[in-house]
Amino acid sequence: MKPIIAATGLISLCLLSMHSIAAGTAAGSVIDNQATVSYTQGANALVTASVKASITVQELIDATMLSQNSSPVTVNIDETGIPLKFTLSNDGNGDESFKIVPQNLTQAEEFDLIFGNIYIDDGDGIFTANNETLLTDATTEAISAGDAIVIWLILDTPGGISPGDASNIQLNAQASSFLGLTNPFNPSLGSVAESIGDDGTDAVYGAIKPVMAQTGLLVSEIQVRMSKSIINGTYIIGGRNEHLVPGADVQYQLDVSIAGSGTAENLIVEDQLPTELALKGGNLGIINVNGSEYSAAMDADPAGYDNKKIVVNFGDVSAPSTYVIIFTTVIQ
Repeated sequence: MKPIIAATGLISLCLLSMHSIAAGTAAGSVIDNQATVSYTQGANALVTASVKASITVQELIDATMLSQNSSPVTVNIDETGIPLKFTLSNDGNGDESFKIVPQNLTQAEEFDLIFGNIYIDDGDGIFTANNETLLTDATTEAISAGDAIVIWLILDTPGGISPGDASNIQLNAQASSFLGLTNPFNPSLGSVAESIGDDGTDAVYGAIKPVMAQTGLLVSEIQVRMSKSIINGTYIIGGRNEHLVPGADVQYQLDVSIAGSGTAENLIVEDQLPTELALKGGNLGIINVNGSEYSAAMDADPAGYDNKKIVVNFGDVSAPSTYVIIFTTVIQ
C-alpha cells in the first residue's frame, strides 16, 4: 500500500472534500511541485531550486444511479417485457465499468418481479430491444469519467397476482475494481483496491451514498392490452401472385382489450407509421373502428391521421370492453 493512503482516517477526510468537486484530476496524473529560493551575495543574485516532489493521483471510484421511472410503475397481470429506465453516471476521475445487480425488496403482501435482460440504451432514450446493447454478465463497458449511460432493466410480473398488489425493486451498481474482493458490494468509504486503478494506481472507493436506485410497481385495477397484426398484403404484378413491393397495400389490425374493473380515462391509441408506410388515401383515407368507418381527417369523429400517425381517441372507457381498429397502408 502506498504511503499516501496508509491512514484510513486521513483517506476518509480527503474523500469527503474531493466528493464536493467534479471528477477532478484524472487518475494516473503525475503532479510535480518544485520550490525555489532566491538571494543575493554581494553583487550576485542567486537562485537555488529544490528537488521535485511528485505524487501520482489515484483513481477515485464514485458513481450515481437514478431511476427515470414514474412512481409507481403500473403493470398488468401476466405482463412480460416491462422496461424500467435508469441512469448511471461515473462521478470518479477514471474510467470504470460496473456490474448491474437487480434485487427485489419484497415486504409483506408484496410480490417478487422476474428479472430478465439488462441493456444499455443506444442514445435515443426509447427502449427498442433490437437497437440496444445487451449486457454480457450484466457488466457495462468502461464509462469515462464524468459520463453517464442509460440502463434498461427488463422484467416480468409473476403468476398469481391481483389488481392493487405492489412490489419494489432496487438496481445496484458494483464497481468492477472491487469485484472479487472480500466485500465487493458497497465497500466502505476509503476502501482500497491496490494497483488496479487507471495506469496501475490504487482504486479508492469514494461513493458517500449507495450506488443504487429504487422503483415501486403497482398492478393496475384496469388491464389494458393491445396487439398489432398484418391481416392482408396485396399487390398483383402481371396478374400473378402477391408481392410486398412499393405501391403494395398492407392492412393492419389493432386489438385493444380493457379488463378488470373501473374506468380507463382518456384512452388514446396511437400508431406512428414509419417512413416506408403511409395511410392509403392520406387524410382522405378510412380508419375502421369496431366495424364503423371514419374519415382519416382530424375532425370531430374519434379517428384521425396526421403527420403519419394514426390516432383513435376513445375518451373514458369502462372495463370490460374490446376494440378492433383496421386501416390500410401503402408501401412507399
